[in-house]
Amino acid sequence: MIRSMKWLFKIILFHEKKDALLETALMMLAGLLAPVSAVVLQHLIDEVTEGGLWRNPLILYLGILFSREGILALRRFCGARVLYSLGRELPEEIIQKFDCLPYFLFEQEESRDILEQIARKPAELLYELYQNIGAVIADVIAAAGYIAVVGQVHWLLSAGYLFFLLLHTGINIRAMKIMADLYDAQTGEERRMEYLGGLLSQREALTELKVFNSVSYIISLWRETADQVIGQRLRMTARAQLYFGAGNGAGVLWMGILSSLMVVLFTEGKADLGMFMAVMNSSSSLISLSGALSGYGLSLSRRSSAANQYRAFFAMPEIQENVRKPEGDKEQENHKAKKEEKLEEKGAEQRGIEFQNVSFCYPGGHSPVLQQLSFRIDPGETVALVGENGAGKSTILKLMCGLYEPDEGRILLDGRDIRELGRNEVRKKLGIAFQDFWRYWLTVRENVALGNLEERNQDDMVKKALNEALAGDLFEDLDSVLGNLTQEGRDLSGGQWQRLAVARALFGEKEYIILDEPTAAIDPVAESELYSSFQKSLTGRTGIIVSHRLASAAFTRRILVISGGKVAEEGSHQALLEQNGIYSRMWKLQSAWYGEGEEEK
Repeated sequence: MIRSMKWLFKIILFHEKKDALLETALMMLAGLLAPVSAVVLQHLIDEVTEGGLWRNPLILYLGILFSREGILALRRFCGARVLYSLGRELPEEIIQKFDCLPYFLFEQEESRDILEQIARKPAELLYELYQNIGAVIADVIAAAGYIAVVGQVHWLLSAGYLFFLLLHTGINIRAMKIMADLYDAQTGEERRMEYLGGLLSQREALTELKVFNSVSYIISLWRETADQVIGQRLRMTARAQLYFGAGNGAGVLWMGILSSLMVVLFTEGKADLGMFMAVMNSSSSLISLSGALSGYGLSLSRRSSAANQYRAFFAMPEIQENVRKPEGDKEQENHKAKKEEKLEEKGAEQRGIEFQNVSFCYPGGHSPVLQQLSFRIDPGETVALVGENGAGKSTILKLMCGLYEPDEGRILLDGRDIRELGRNEVRKKLGIAFQDFWRYWLTVRENVALGNLEERNQDDMVKKALNEALAGDLFEDLDSVLGNLTQEGRDLSGGQWQRLAVARALFGEKEYIILDEPTAAIDPVAESELYSSFQKSLTGRTGIIVSHRLASAAFTRRILVISGGKVAEEGSHQALLEQNGIYSRMWKLQSAWYGEGEEEK
């Protein structure tokens, strides 16, 4: 926790040092003024009862009261400035960090949990943690002052005050932890409640449930889960209240002992009225102080884990641009040097994509997905990658885009190892539409131009990409907003969103176009028209198409059949059918669903 606290203060002071330090100082001053006001009040009462000069203590006492209110207002102002600076700068730093993270971190379960937490209002969370630390320090200062006030009578009373303060605080923390642990344990049930309730508010789900006459069943599941959650809360709340009652009982016991003692001392003339009032006021603060300390203490212990996550996030490794060189023996280095010499002779000429003995295993995986994979795609060629699920097609695309690096072998893009190219250079060359594309709630223009935002205001280019994806008639207004973020937003069907994703891949002067299941959400008629459009769009470009629908792969010049992490078969559609191998078997199985005429097509 100490490391997290140090890291937190470093972050806060980096973004708003002056106001953060001032706010911390004001919180400590506020904690000190509380017992000081009790002492000043004691002297005021003594002066009044003894007929002395009471005006100065009165002015000082009123000054302290006004100062505490002024300090509170100034603290809020400083806090608002600190929060503003954090809210303005920290999210941007987090987004920039996201952009620099290696892709494999987004697929690892441990790091993915951290990444999901980071996006949840980071400024507010860290600032609240910072305020909690300051509040604990201020309350500790106040408690020390009250202990000193009570110690005027006898040091044993100071010890008693400290004992009951710690006892009350500890019991309260235990009670709060019971409730906090309960809410943590019920997270799964609450998600289930939200999910079941959400089914009845989502159009697609509600339509099916009404047709199936299953709405009442979903309601019964929700009610069953709700009864379980509420029942557990009632039982644990009763248990927590027992602890709260015990803590308050300890506080009342302290007040009873102290009150009795002070009454005796006062009646015997061993304590004057000022001391009596000061000690009683200080003692009565025990309950409120212990409640505040227990709340802040529990919050600190829980929120420090969030600070640990942010610290771990910013410590994650980043992609090193143009630093890492591919490993290889002397012969491989010589081969690379010769390739680069030829590339210099030819200038910026396209060289195609080549996999050279590439092997790859996902981080944390036990078996390789690709094993000594080698193939070449020449410039201007359109190639289809086909194979069964898990064959490694998507992995090939991720490696091709630089999201992962091969464990062995090399991937050459225009004759250069892709590990030596910067990410921006790779992105300028590649246009890709993933199967799991995202539906961006932005304008049509922004959706299409995300891969090349510098050209987003080129209407002709945007419309050209939309027309090539057969989506030109769907979006007459390029600045219309898509999605449900605003009332003006327009939602699309799955097929329309997919055409938009394809237009995004085709937009700009990309040399290599990669389409991963580009027609999965499109009907067969539109699929045929779209592939016909692809043939024209890919003229002069290098195209790579991944598809489970082999009829879609038939129009390409060459088909690579991936199996067991290798190229098992290679050739044209007709040649592969004649081989009577993996591709032929897959073709026959699919053709059985569409009729024999499809096979002859």
